[in-house]
Amino acid sequence: MAELVKLLRFADKEPLPDKKQRAADYCNEMMRYFTQHRLYFDEDICKKIEKLIESLRMSFVEFDLAQPGEKIGHRLESDPDMWKSAHRRIKEEVDPIRQELERQFRSLLEAKQEA
Repeated sequence: MAELVKLLRFADKEPLPDKKQRAADYCNEMMRYFTQHRLYFDEDICKKIEKLIESLRMSFVEFDLAQPGEKIGHRLESDPDMWKSAHRRIKEEVDPIRQELERQFRSLLEAKQEA
């Protein structure tokens, strides 16, 4: 998702609709996996993952709406403010949650390795 919403793009060979579909597929797969396996996580981790998924979805929606009319119902011109908001959400919400989850998972894995 971070790759999708980044503000600067250089000679990207992947068409934007393909990139958007790939990001949506990854997000949906993460949600399916989490839903099936949430029993194995403590409540604190579940809340962080839920917030992570919600922030990813909101970033995707903002970015999608910010793009020029690719599909029926979209506006005719891009909305740079929505695009910036999607990018900012990744940096300010998603990245810190991801980093905290990585720290927690590393801590859990270290505890198992020592046992």
